[in-house]
Amino acid sequence: MSTATLQPVDVRAILTEELLRKFDTPGPRYTSYPTADRFAE
Repeated sequence: MSTATLQPVDVRAILTEELLRKFDTPGPRYTSYPTADRFAE
């Protein structure tokens, strides 16, 4: 069995301003719970 060695990553090199702007949009929220209006007492 081999073990992976984690290497440090410069997040600033990955998360560029351009990439953040591209994905800075509202999106659906996923949850395993029903939404608040589905609860009944």
